[in-house]
Amino acid sequence: MWYGLIKRINYDYMINIIKRISVNIIVPRFLDVHPMKGLDGTLLRELQNAPVDEFGIKHLNILYNPEVDQCFCLVEAPNMEAVQKHHDKFGIKCNWIIEVKTTN
Repeated sequence: MWYGLIKRINYDYMINIIKRISVNIIVPRFLDVHPMKGLDGTLLRELQNAPVDEFGIKHLNILYNPEVDQCFCLVEAPNMEAVQKHHDKFGIKCNWIIEVKTTN
């Protein structure tokens, strides 16, 4: 009986350590800008809420202005090439992509 309790306590302790370590892993963030190319607010919201894609891209925020046909994407990605491949998949050419640091 005690052995099972001790084993469970050790398991919970290890899970907490793993959670703390995973929080400290920093994934690079990138900001890109490109024409909207037929994208609208509804589609952009769906994209922002989508799970991580096959290139490792997770959208954190998408800012857009249809009047000037510009879209700014803040994403987490393994590298800049992944960001480019993600946009290439949708036939979108980025004007620029830059790695950024954020305050949160």
